[in-house]
Amino acid sequence: MCGIVGYIGRGQAQEILLEGLKRLAYRGYDSCGIATYNSGELVLRKALGKVANLEALLNEQPAEGSVGIGHTRWATHGRPSLVNAHPIRVGACVVVHNGIIENYAELKDELLARGRVFETDTDTEVIAQLIEEGVRSGKSPEESLDEALGRLRGSYAILFFCLFKPEALFLARKDLPLVVGRGRLGLVASSDTFAIASFVEEVGYVPDGAVVVLQGESTKVFREKSGAESLTFERLLFRDMDMEKKGFKHFLLKEIFEQPLALMRTLEAYVNEDLVAFDSLTHLENKNLNDLDVVYLIGCGTAYHAAMLGKCFFREFAGVEAVSEISSEFRLRGYLNPKSCGVLISQSGETADTLAALKMLQKAGIPSFAITNVAHSTLARSTPALLTMAGPEVSVASTKAFTTQVLVLYLLALWLGLRKGRIDPLTLGSKLSTLRGLAASIDHTLNRWKEVQHLAGGLLDAKYLVYLGKGPFMPLALEGALKIKEIAYVHAEGYPAGEMKHGPIALIEPGVRVIALLDANDGVHRDKMLATIEEMRSRGAEVFLMHTGRLGKECVFPTLALPSVACPFLATISVAVTLQLLAYAVAVLKGTDVDQPRNLAKSVTVE
Repeated sequence: MCGIVGYIGRGQAQEILLEGLKRLAYRGYDSCGIATYNSGELVLRKALGKVANLEALLNEQPAEGSVGIGHTRWATHGRPSLVNAHPIRVGACVVVHNGIIENYAELKDELLARGRVFETDTDTEVIAQLIEEGVRSGKSPEESLDEALGRLRGSYAILFFCLFKPEALFLARKDLPLVVGRGRLGLVASSDTFAIASFVEEVGYVPDGAVVVLQGESTKVFREKSGAESLTFERLLFRDMDMEKKGFKHFLLKEIFEQPLALMRTLEAYVNEDLVAFDSLTHLENKNLNDLDVVYLIGCGTAYHAAMLGKCFFREFAGVEAVSEISSEFRLRGYLNPKSCGVLISQSGETADTLAALKMLQKAGIPSFAITNVAHSTLARSTPALLTMAGPEVSVASTKAFTTQVLVLYLLALWLGLRKGRIDPLTLGSKLSTLRGLAASIDHTLNRWKEVQHLAGGLLDAKYLVYLGKGPFMPLALEGALKIKEIAYVHAEGYPAGEMKHGPIALIEPGVRVIALLDANDGVHRDKMLATIEEMRSRGAEVFLMHTGRLGKECVFPTLALPSVACPFLATISVAVTLQLLAYAVAVLKGTDVDQPRNLAKSVTVE
């Protein structure tokens, strides 16, 4: 969601902050700004909308100085406005903040009663007011920040600097990510490693609950449980070139077309000939897997849809009960089966509700692990993690992260099935062998791009869209509807095909378009889906069937036959990619902001 960046060093802060904010733009935001220190003055520049608007302002009114902080804001408390945009200044102090201060109203009332004057509607101003009150009373900025943090309830990543000590930057975090990079120009801090990759060679991760002071080239740590006095840095392995579009019009289209490579890299990471190996799951290897009653698969949004597919795989191959749950709802559970394990799924590894679900599992003593795309994310550092080798995903709508999550879940189900004696080594080898055609299968699917574009043109005048599927294709119906909502702003709903008669069919009328998903090799699902399609058509809906396998008879409605595949899993991935292409094509025709859809954020770091 919101993004923060800070700099202290020998260069011009404005240039580094602005570039960092451009890199953070993929997360979603509605306003942005920077603050710098220059010759005894605090310089503040803010803009509504895109970072380009801030850049234009800075071209006219530069913000010089070698110390500064910047922010892209996704509004929570207070509407998008210049007043509410970060950085937030109170007297001698200026603050940027990601997260939610849950007791801000209580603290604000207390501060107002002491005569403090508020200018914004944000919860962040409470932080700035508390710090400024502290330094005005004679406390050091470090002491003032420490005291303020003791009053806050909620999650936060905070950067601030102060006219009382302008040669230093102050950082603090609780539950939300914060990283410090070290390069030839100095120290750069951010909520996202991607934002600072151009400027640093090494990175150090701020410990949860710590306060860090950046001054000169040093990092001093306060309030850290381990007693460390400075950050530990490691070589940055991220390739900055991965953030480029490489000739594609949008990052989303680039990332869709990167899926064959992403899937094969993920496959190679965990499969060696006829074996599946997960080195980070030794804590489960040592557990008696025969006693495992249930697997909790937990995620939000697209990751939740991956969990739904994983549920199908675990039940089929591992013979274990699997439950897919939305992270925020999982936290409301009153009972957790002690003979269980948790699988936390998150592209960014920073999803607040998923991290909270992990803490709940850990508190209950239930072994858990993560599936994530970011190696040094909070989730990956909090529990053993299986990495999806998708590479950086810049577009807000998830594509290659989703399909690699699904692949890892499929491999996990096979791995567990072998250990529980549900499948034998020969069966495992056969299923792994079919996966060697994964890249070629997705390449064939991507070659249908022109046909998908033609289909997209026929959806523009639809009243709304209904996506239908059965079995493993049902989660894909939900994901297809989500994608077209996210990036094309089209009202769409996904349903299990058999549920249409239980209410939703009341919405079917002329002008509605139905996208039906079918694995035609599945005889039971095929016949029932074709019957459902006729029910839709008889009520005036225009139906389009997207299918794998042979139908066995001519259809009188439009179809898109996807490439023949060797197993149902490959069919699942092929359909997922096609639905991504369809959503993208409709979004382009409608002229929406494909990579940064309105109101959305790449990494949802508030609950």
